[in-house]
Amino acid sequence: MAEEWNVGVWKPAPGRKGTMVTFSIRQDIKWHDGVPFTSEDIKFTIDYLLDRAIDAEQAWLVENVVRVEAPDPYTVTVYFSDHNYWQMYDINDLWFLPKHIWKDVKDWQSFEPWSEPHPTVKGLTKLIGTGPFIFKEYEPGKEIKLVRNPSYWRLKPMK
Repeated sequence: MAEEWNVGVWKPAPGRKGTMVTFSIRQDIKWHDGVPFTSEDIKFTIDYLLDRAIDAEQAWLVENVVRVEAPDPYTVTVYFSDHNYWQMYDINDLWFLPKHIWKDVKDWQSFEPWSEPHPTVKGLTKLIGTGPFIFKEYEPGKEIKLVRNPSYWRLKPMK
């Protein structure tokens, strides 16, 4: 999802080194509902995990994050508390949340986005992503229906 990235060093405290990674995000990625995927979604996801969902499955991926900055829609810088280049790979394993859907979710454990209609796009639920398939329907114990995402970003070459 990043066109390029830079890894650097910053000082989280006197005499200590931390790692900072700045990502330049592709500008052609959209959520399944057509909303652009931006650095705000990345910042939101990391902040959400740090602030609310400490027990979540992905929380360990951000446990060394001190802060996240999104200076523009397609640039995000993540500051880590220690000096370790492997931090970049941890961030790459995150499943990002669409800020416009999740910003009002207080209790992530009881949120069932597949069962709630999308607030603006008829036929979608709040279970949206950026991947090759769009969630269509779920019948518990029976089936999950997915449809092809015609605007999947990996089908387009980088500029």
